[in-house]
Amino acid sequence: MQTVIQDRGCCRGTVRQCPRRRRRAFTLVELLVVIAIIGVLVALLLPAVQAAREAARRSQCSNNLKQIGLAFHNYHDTHQVFPPAFINVGPNWHWGWGAFILPYVEQGPLHDALAPGDNSQGVTQEEGPNAQPELQTRLGVYRCPSDVNARATNIHWTWNGEFGLSNYVINEAAVPWTPPPGTAFARAGAPASFSTISDGTSNTILIGERASRDHVAAQWHGRRGTTAMCGFRANYPPNTRCPTLSDCTGGACIRYPLSSEHPGGVQIVLFDGSVRFLSETIEALVFGNCDTGPDHTPWLTPSMQDVVYLKLYNPRDNMPVGDF
Repeated sequence: MQTVIQDRGCCRGTVRQCPRRRRRAFTLVELLVVIAIIGVLVALLLPAVQAAREAARRSQCSNNLKQIGLAFHNYHDTHQVFPPAFINVGPNWHWGWGAFILPYVEQGPLHDALAPGDNSQGVTQEEGPNAQPELQTRLGVYRCPSDVNARATNIHWTWNGEFGLSNYVINEAAVPWTPPPGTAFARAGAPASFSTISDGTSNTILIGERASRDHVAAQWHGRRGTTAMCGFRANYPPNTRCPTLSDCTGGACIRYPLSSEHPGGVQIVLFDGSVRFLSETIEALVFGNCDTGPDHTPWLTPSMQDVVYLKLYNPRDNMPVGDF
């Protein structure tokens, strides 16, 4: 009995040293269970984190489209017309809407350096625009943050150099292109204005998205060789994918659809300046004829045009759209 008391006393700080107690470590099974629980939690949280990041990117893309829509309104206030989809200034190179609205998206110095207009200043048939460094400028207002292409320039449509990539394209039916001074083209139309959007500004698409992965996006300075470099058509529903990249660059009209990296559809800005999300399941048609009529609307019968997507694309079909 006395020995037991002494042993207890030593554990209370007496001169005698108590034997050290062994700590119990995690077993392999316990460690694996903890790792499995952490893995499950990460798997549950990761989609939510990714969804939150995509929501932020989509919000920034929406803000870009809002700025572009406002820039078109400010341009109209100044010139009483909207800028052309593009304007011919030589056999191959054509300044586009993205260059004309630069002063209205806080890029006045860049606009002054390029001097886009109805003349051939800075433009030659062989070399393209001489101001190569300026035309390679990465402009955040023309880029969707959700696009997976991290390059500053568009590597797909390259003729004697690469040019700044854009994720936004213009409605070719609503905003016509302008021919060079002193020439006449049947396909060229009068400048667009609020008065030419007879279906209503809230019923007509102005600008939409095109991703760089499948539809090789666009270029903000203008176009060369194909209007798909700056415009879109409603021949295919949004987010129709190209079977191969060559189908988008080799002349097929499948290169023209709107597309984006946003799940389920694309974002658009209407002529009234409002930004909307256009579902990829919107009522649409698939037709192989890429061409357009004299008024830049698809060669379709009235019954074929009586679908929601084409109503939004065509500014003068007298078929306004309600909710979509």
